[in-house]
Amino acid sequence: MIDIVERLDACADDPMWAAHCEMSKATARKAAAEITRLRAEAEALRQALQQLIEYADTSDDCQYGTLSTSLVKDIANAAIDATKGTT
Repeated sequence: MIDIVERLDACADDPMWAAHCEMSKATARKAAAEITRLRAEAEALRQALQQLIEYADTSDDCQYGTLSTSLVKDIANAAIDATKGTT
């Protein structure tokens, strides 16, 4: 199955795109760009959460159950900050 972004880009690039189609070429390009942006943001969040998981696996605080709420908040905020450039 062809990826939706590839399909949208192909439609937008098609010189035979009819004026009566359900969406304009500009809309198809915007939709493809937005999907690509959201995929990048999701990947960045996945990586940030993976870092949190890796930290939890190696932190004495996590292993001995003494991880403070403020530390968790700091880690989560750092994970969010790491993704700001992708939105």
